Amino acid sequence: MLLALETSTNVCSVAFKDDEDNLFEKRIEKRGSHSEKLFLFIEELMEEQGLKTPELQAMLISQGPGSYTGLRIGASAVKGLLFQTAVPLYAVDTLAGFAQAALDSDQNINSIHAVIDARRVHLYHQQLLVQDQRLEALSEVEILPIDTIQQTIEAGM
Repeated sequence: MLLALETSTNVCSVAFKDDEDNLFEKRIEKRGSHSEKLFLFIEELMEEQGLKTPELQAMLISQGPGSYTGLRIGASAVKGLLFQTAVPLYAVDTLAGFAQAALDSDQNINSIHAVIDARRVHLYHQQLLVQDQRLEALSEVEILPIDTIQQTIEAGM
């Protein structure tokens, strides 16, 4: 059983995967909602699924890049939930997670440019290569102007 938190963007999401691979999620896409909704979503999912924190096999949390405030709220939630438990915690790269979702939806992809809004006409960007349905980072995560990313994508076409 896994519990996962995504707080690096305007989306505040809590997902639970049970032993039968059923997925349950609570989410909202609203800037500034993380402190208000994250703990509520965790509590609701745990109650609905009859879940106790020590029963988890692992917990996943987005490690960014993204909103510093959102990431800090997620980290605080995890710290409180896992206090005095032996549940392993795994930090997941947000851009790689987005790229994996794109790969899962289309198996004919060779390269993925994963991006997140960094505000003021900039994006967090990372290019990933797909080899044997696995992702390999071709670049480091960078904050780049949108037009630079657009030129990079167009040059690779």
